[in-house]
Amino acid sequence: MTTDSAVRAQAGSPATLFGIGEATLRRLAVRGALALAFGVALALLEPFGLGEDQLLFRLGFWTAMMAVWFILFSAIDLAAQMTPLERLHPLGRFLLVSALAAGPMVVISQSATDEGFVLTDLLEIVEGLGQVLLIAGAFEGLTALIFAQWFAPGAQDRGPTPAAGPEITEDGLPPLVQKLPFAMRGAVVCLQMEDHYVRVHTTRGSALVLMRLSDAIGELQGTPGLQVHRSWWVAEAAVRGVDRSARAVRVHLSNGVIAPVSRPYVQALLAVAGG
Repeated sequence: MTTDSAVRAQAGSPATLFGIGEATLRRLAVRGALALAFGVALALLEPFGLGEDQLLFRLGFWTAMMAVWFILFSAIDLAAQMTPLERLHPLGRFLLVSALAAGPMVVISQSATDEGFVLTDLLEIVEGLGQVLLIAGAFEGLTALIFAQWFAPGAQDRGPTPAAGPEITEDGLPPLVQKLPFAMRGAVVCLQMEDHYVRVHTTRGSALVLMRLSDAIGELQGTPGLQVHRSWWVAEAAVRGVDRSARAVRVHLSNGVIAPVSRPYVQALLAVAGG
């Protein structure tokens, strides 16, 4: 995994596209590639009686269906992250998003077959729903395993050498820091949401933890800090400066990370930064 996107972000160039962070875009790109590869595998495995069709047809059908699933699931999941559903446990949100995507997926997949989609054929709809959930479950399970190797806490991004900061002893570590690999345990600089994970930046590097941002903040046990964005929390002691322009506000932190700041949090941040 490459150096963390937030560390690489330069002043005046926030790493976002339509409000979507670079880390999320990177994960979406990986998921999209995996979806197409999974479609090729399905074409070769010939599930659900499609083996009688020509290979080119199966390749076109399954890669198209996996592309549609990827788009549906990703769009619903991104939308859910902008609503109170963001506070759901990651597994609960995953199951809800899968269920919401499965309905239109059944309509699209059955419409692409010779028989077509028949609204009154309840048995066919239930069978199609089962097939969609079976394939989607297999794909999402495989994706989760791959992401666990590439994006999980064991795959840390040290980035540039962090600036010196206040260290804390092992006995005084907050519960959140105790979840990190030993080499990453230090004073928390900031927290950054990345899909269903929280990236914990410390004075020794960064690592990912599977949990909600609100739960991660709660496990800091009162460490002085504030939320500056729906996806970011920063420690007060790590704030080194604030950039303000007509387009965006960003906060510079002691480890070189530049975090975005949403308008509702600007005044609270300026009070901490002394600006």
